[in-house]
Amino acid sequence: MTNEISKSEVVMMDDAGNVKTINGLGTAEMENAVGYKEYLEAMDLEATEKEMRWLRWKIDLIILPMFLITQALQFMHKTSLNYANLFGYQKALGLKGTQFNYLSAMVYAGYFFGQYPCGWLIGRYPAQKVLATSTLLWGLTVILMTQTRTYSSALAI
Repeated sequence: MTNEISKSEVVMMDDAGNVKTINGLGTAEMENAVGYKEYLEAMDLEATEKEMRWLRWKIDLIILPMFLITQALQFMHKTSLNYANLFGYQKALGLKGTQFNYLSAMVYAGYFFGQYPCGWLIGRYPAQKVLATSTLLWGLTVILMTQTRTYSSALAI
């Protein structure tokens, strides 16, 4: 059981019944801590068995399939450049030497450098809107990639 005493101090009771005081975050830090205020508010919530069944149902039938489909599309996107290479992508773009390797590396660099901004956006805005927007932008980028005719244009996208 947890009770909030002040914005920066939380009292918790562990499994053995011992009461512990935890110094939390200061006011400025709490405002910037993503989800911390909601976490503290939810500590006293209790759910019925019916509500828990409904939540599991929602996760299993709605959220999980959307996650799996998005992950499958992401995997196909990562491998699509290699499949295109099998069908003459290097020749069509006139790639020489290690240019195809640099182009492949740029795909993964985009994933790497996009992780922090997406995490920040999900913390500040509703996750479903951020994910929908980023999926749309990702799809547009893949469509634009099909229209490239030179190495520099493919690298720019």
